[in-house]
Amino acid sequence: MSEVKKIRALARGLQVVEFLGKRSKTSLNELHLATKLPKATLLRILSTFEDHGWVYRGLGDNHYRMSVNGPRFDTNNGEENELIELSSSILIELCNNVGWPSDLAIRNLTKMKIIDSTRRQSLLTINKDVVGFCPHMLWSALGRAYLAFCPHSEREEIIISLKTSEERFDQVSLDGPWVEKLLNETRVRGYATRETGYWGHIVDYPSNVDAIAVPVIKNNKLICCISIAWASGEVTKNQIETEFFPALKAASDQLVGKITY
Repeated sequence: MSEVKKIRALARGLQVVEFLGKRSKTSLNELHLATKLPKATLLRILSTFEDHGWVYRGLGDNHYRMSVNGPRFDTNNGEENELIELSSSILIELCNNVGWPSDLAIRNLTKMKIIDSTRRQSLLTINKDVVGFCPHMLWSALGRAYLAFCPHSEREEIIISLKTSEERFDQVSLDGPWVEKLLNETRVRGYATRETGYWGHIVDYPSNVDAIAVPVIKNNKLICCISIAWASGEVTKNQIETEFFPALKAASDQLVGKITY
């Protein structure tokens, strides 16, 4: 019996899927080094998979991930990648509506972890490389939003851990009345604010940055938080109340409607 001719293009595609399925995310260069395939070939393969809903590229880091509609592999990043994919169009619409970039973050022990952002899509230059950065829980808008709206037992667990931390930014957790007042005000207002002057020092930026954030809660479970960031002095308090907060809340509600877990 003559040997059946193999489909080289399909074999290359499966090679890409196999590699992506074993990782939470990967860059084009990492994929090139691992598969030894030319980048032009990889881009065609990835574009085809994107069109068929198997592969998704993050907004904030341009890394490729397996889509929730693609083949399922054992991974610890399934929910995180699903959040990134589900929020993509919502974050872009939010950025377009308010004119400033937004970040998506999940809890990472006693900090938050930014998992996606529209800063690369924004024409306004506010530190575009924030994906993977972990803002402080009691100083950032994202952290305050999470801490204010998470279950009491989880909040106590986080605060106890902060109190034993040696990091300078965590020492404020020792001031119990200040923390309680801050979180109560956040819950009443509906959104959290970044501490004036706080900045994560990821890169040098010529001015301070302000931000507000809201929680994303599905079936009484706090999933993540979304924020809007802008250069200090560029946005009025009235704009925050009448434009930014309603837009941010609407984005949160949209994401809740898409989450299936």
